[in-house]
Amino acid sequence: MTKEYDVAIIGAGTAGLTARSQVARRTDNYVVIDHGILGTTCARIGCMPSKALIEVANTYHRRLQFDPFGITGAENVGIDRKAVMRHVRELRDYFTSSVRNGMKDWESHLIRKRARFVDANTLDLGDETIRAKKIIIATGSKPVVPEAWKAYSDYLIDTDVFFELTDLPSRISVIGLGMVGIELGQALARLGVDVIAITLDKAIGGLTDPAIQEYAFDSFAKEMTIRLGTAEIIGKEKGGLKIVCNDESFIVDKVLLTMGRRPVVNDL
Repeated sequence: MTKEYDVAIIGAGTAGLTARSQVARRTDNYVVIDHGILGTTCARIGCMPSKALIEVANTYHRRLQFDPFGITGAENVGIDRKAVMRHVRELRDYFTSSVRNGMKDWESHLIRKRARFVDANTLDLGDETIRAKKIIIATGSKPVVPEAWKAYSDYLIDTDVFFELTDLPSRISVIGLGMVGIELGQALARLGVDVIAITLDKAIGGLTDPAIQEYAFDSFAKEMTIRLGTAEIIGKEKGGLKIVCNDESFIVDKVLLTMGRRPVVNDL
């Protein structure tokens, strides 16, 4: 027997949870469907853990500003990057547990299965089908990874897995300097990682004013190497992966892909 609902929400991320709170004000006959890891993109791999990393990086960076205050000994301040990432993951786990705890009041509405459309109002959940008058798609997104680069997957880090790193590489190329790329790139540089960032133009972080673009570019370029143009992976070299931008080549340990995200709708 097919169950009937007023509303079915596919996805229990930030958008799905927001939709659920609105739907619950109008009907209790709803369901939220999600087969993946719970906790929202923001709490697991997005703005929350990134701000934790940035805070550590900024705190460590302040050692360079001690002298004007008469504070000495900055040259003896060190950093344990494994401990940094452990700290960030601990905070990440706290953030996601808070999200999960907030779901307990309506957990009876949650179905932990994959949903696929049969028609506009019917969903196949594998071992059952359900019907809903309205279906909200909130399936989130995945990082953009060029197909040709997948052959070098051992060297690639995307934002879905960045915070699972137990240590940071010594040399990394950050491809794409939108808001995520510039945040992580600067944080890594301030943590002592040799960062080579490659971006198409000076619109770093989405800036549009030409004067501000120039100021921001010059400021960030003092902390990391930035090259304008397109990146090309040449192949594995002794000691790392060879990246080329405008005929200038670099050998890096890892490549951080921050070229945007695409909606996950191809499997519905």
